[in-house]
Amino acid sequence: CTATPNRSDGAALGQVFEHCAFSYWLDQAIQDGWLCPVHQTVKHLEHMDLRKVGKSAGDLNSKELNEVLEYEKVLLPMADETHRCVGDRKALIFCSSVAQALRMCEILNRYDGSCARFVCGSTPINERRQMYADFSERRFNLLVNCAVLGEGFDDPSIEAVVMCKPTLSPLTYSQAL
Repeated sequence: CTATPNRSDGAALGQVFEHCAFSYWLDQAIQDGWLCPVHQTVKHLEHMDLRKVGKSAGDLNSKELNEVLEYEKVLLPMADETHRCVGDRKALIFCSSVAQALRMCEILNRYDGSCARFVCGSTPINERRQMYADFSERRFNLLVNCAVLGEGFDDPSIEAVVMCKPTLSPLTYSQAL
């Protein structure tokens, strides 16, 4: 059983499994009322130039991407658009690196000193549990993460997803959604 039928390495799941017993795609889950419809807004940021970012394993090269995304001149407009578009709604924010996520959280908290928290792989499990409980209870409304909440996290009260992590990967994008 997998929620991610497309592999980033391009290997076919048919080489691993003999047959597919059941398929349920995002668009069908939306039509059936299990998932909410996706309303996407794309924002072009003046200081974010991805032309020099190469590709690696079917996505943008993470090292080169991080060199673009970890600077305040890029993060400020991202945070501003997030604050303007999301407002006080409950949102998950996906970042490319720990440094970007930490800075994004810091900048978002300039708008409201307690609106955002940050989680990454090195966040202790007890701290994560408390943070998720606080997020669930709306003690803050923006949960910024790097490589933690793309799989296995579920909070039905989330009202927005913010991709501050440009991607070419449909898998990465659909996991965030």
